[in-house]
Amino acid sequence: MSEAQQLDHLNSAQQAVEISPGSGEASVLNLPGTIDIACAAELKHEFLNALQGGKRIQVKIGDVSDLDVTALQLLWAARRAAKKSGIDFALSGEPAEPIKRQLAELGMEDLGIFA
Repeated sequence: MSEAQQLDHLNSAQQAVEISPGSGEASVLNLPGTIDIACAAELKHEFLNALQGGKRIQVKIGDVSDLDVTALQLLWAARRAAKKSGIDFALSGEPAEPIKRQLAELGMEDLGIFA
């Protein structure tokens, strides 16, 4: 990957998670495009902020075209942490077919990430 491509990827990764104010009742995270290890720290930070807020967490995944294993692990961990804290965690939107296939190939379809 050239230096210019790396910079483009870094810039897009820094804007990978869009936080919407939502209503006063929920923290809304919109995940567009490709969510991968390049934006994992940002995604983790936003999940932690949402969990600390104590409000319902809504994650919009309808615009996600690709998730890597790191992103899948973060979604699973966030759902699990929310459940332990008594916080409702909801995904809205249907995962793209390639993501469903990826879950099956990785043996992660039974983890309930998109349940």
